[in-house]
Amino acid sequence: LALITGVSVFLLSDDSPIPSKAHQRSTRRLIVDEGEQQKTDTIKDSIWFAARKPATWFLFIHYMMCFGVELTMLGAIGKYFTDVYGLTNEAASAVASVFGWMNLFARGSGGWASDISNSRFGLKGRIWTHAVFLVLEGLFVIVMAFVNTFPQL
Repeated sequence: LALITGVSVFLLSDDSPIPSKAHQRSTRRLIVDEGEQQKTDTIKDSIWFAARKPATWFLFIHYMMCFGVELTMLGAIGKYFTDVYGLTNEAASAVASVFGWMNLFARGSGGWASDISNSRFGLKGRIWTHAVFLVLEGLFVIVMAFVNTFPQL
């Protein structure tokens, strides 16, 4: 499955900082903030171009915070379910695993929403989407702390 996915991504995607000629013909030219045309000759130029943008650092910090919350939750949630709700270790582990499996849905749908915002509103739309989702993630963690009942498995 990984081999098929890798070959599919290689053949069907264009994730280069310099779009291919076919990609350039099929879409409008790559426009960055305030109409600035992105022209890069090397990977080093591309990385430096991105590193100078404050939005890049905002998204980097956002991802660190989001992933940090996720790792903290995954590390502590099994014990939390055992201590707070009185679940057995097996039941608590099963429920806690849902948080890890949730990434199959959450990462893909978050990326999809971010891409839609980016296509409609540019990078500012992407940043707003990420910020809203990060706030929602924090709110849901807070709400979970106040829930004092759990359906018995």
